[in-house]
Amino acid sequence: MYVSLELAKAQCNVDSYNTSEDAYITFLIDACERKVGKLLREKKLEHYVSEGDLPSDIVHAILYAIAYSYKNRESEDDKLDLTIERNIWSYIGYERNDSGKTD
Repeated sequence: MYVSLELAKAQCNVDSYNTSEDAYITFLIDACERKVGKLLREKKLEHYVSEGDLPSDIVHAILYAIAYSYKNRESEDDKLDLTIERNIWSYIGYERNDSGKTD
């Protein structure tokens, strides 16, 4: 895992001493790291690691996905993917044509 439980709990506004959600948040960390990896078209995020860390914009995308998923447990919409893609746009490698659409 690239995002620690402590950092994820802080992002979700869960007190560090509250352990009742630890298993669920740990699950979200794994799921959201995989989700961001898929959006980057990489099975593993290791490709982006430099000096032992992921770039902060990728970590931010993971944290956003964790907090969004935590607060919207029953929600299924495109907002999450679109927001993550904006954070990691430069890593995805989409090319934009003159109409603004992706190729």
